[in-house]
Amino acid sequence: MTEHNRMPARQIIVYGDCWPVTIAVAHLVRRFLPGCNCETAYSLPVLLQQLRRKPEAILILCLRPREHLFLFYSLRQILPDYPVMIISDELFFSDRVVLKVYGGIPALLEQELAEILIRWRRDEQWAGGARLRRTGGLDAFLLSPDPVTGFSGSATDI
Repeated sequence: MTEHNRMPARQIIVYGDCWPVTIAVAHLVRRFLPGCNCETAYSLPVLLQQLRRKPEAILILCLRPREHLFLFYSLRQILPDYPVMIISDELFFSDRVVLKVYGGIPALLEQELAEILIRWRRDEQWAGGARLRRTGGLDAFLLSPDPVTGFSGSATDI
């Protein structure tokens, strides 16, 4: 398993099935961490290639987990090596089961991204800016990414 230090992420891969959301998340990441290398991917082969090239990257998946079981199954061996976050427009119980089974992956709703954008337009500082200010789950994740715990094999304690 790759060791991750608890420093702000500098290599980020944003994968999604809805390009406007994926591009918006990548833009927020680049705005939040100006010196980072943030790439987007829209297909599994491209995602796997980027993950091989960037073993220290964090992964942001912009999708509904229940609709992408094949993706999670395909990534089950490498997910524990990467910090992962899900951004979705909705999270049902079935989504939370998938996230729990695949290592307790943290999730963020797209509505929370809208709040971040509103703060940004008001010129409030990001947590990584001059004034330390917590603005939500995305910046906390980018400042201190944690790898998932791995495939649990059960859906207890959801």
